[in-house]
Amino acid sequence: MKGKFKILQEESQKVALDESERQALRDSLMSYMEKTPVREPVIAQSEAESKRRNITKTSGTLGILILLLLAGIGVSYAAEQTVPGDNLYPVKVSVTEKVRGTLCFSEKRRAEHEAALIDRRLQEAEKLHDQSRLSANVRQAMADDFSHHVQTLSQHVQMLTQNNNRDAAEKITAKLESSLSTHADVVHILTVNASEN
Repeated sequence: MKGKFKILQEESQKVALDESERQALRDSLMSYMEKTPVREPVIAQSEAESKRRNITKTSGTLGILILLLLAGIGVSYAAEQTVPGDNLYPVKVSVTEKVRGTLCFSEKRRAEHEAALIDRRLQEAEKLHDQSRLSANVRQAMADDFSHHVQTLSQHVQMLTQNNNRDAAEKITAKLESSLSTHADVVHILTVNASEN
């Protein structure tokens, strides 16, 4: 068997096309290629379809991100009117207020933000007191939070004074005193509770 294959191989190497046969074969192939060109639109459709899919995926992802952003803004907005004990209150304190505080780039803005938080805590305590929802636990938590904000504000005012921005320090201090005066009853409730414990 191996001998026959070897003989066939040797004989096939002896067979060759002359120049006219090669030219005729070349012409025949060129003629066929001209009559039946490669179908390019199939590749183009595939690329266009791929681009369309990518755009659709990107649009979908962008749509979901926008929806999540709007939902987050909606939740933050809804949390603005909450008081301790409400479901969205942690969103208000832990997310919204912290983001606002992070966006305060100067000492003056941080002090103003802290003074606004003190006023906000006093308004919340007053609202809870008016609704008879100011329990001992809530009162203690609010007193601790109030004390923390007063200490933080005191540090900011001290920094303003050291940086020769006494006018801003005095305005913020006056605003705090006004807020404490307006909510004197609640301040008393919170401070009495803090001193009892």
